[in-house]
Amino acid sequence: MKIGVYDIQPYKGYGQRVAAQEKAGYDIIVTDEAKTDPYLRGAVVAANTTRPMIQTGIAVAFARTPM
Repeated sequence: MKIGVYDIQPYKGYGQRVAAQEKAGYDIIVTDEAKTDPYLRGAVVAANTTRPMIQTGIAVAFARTPM
């Protein structure tokens, strides 16, 4: 079984928090687009961890299409 964490705190300190979450043993770190950019948060996760999977909780496609 994999255990994930969903961090909705502000950007400040996010890199340190996800590194601590990895050290605590979480397998998945979830980002969303409710208040922040999920891809920017995913990049921060990738830069500060080596093992956890990165998952978007929601990423609105219509806001990113040229239509």
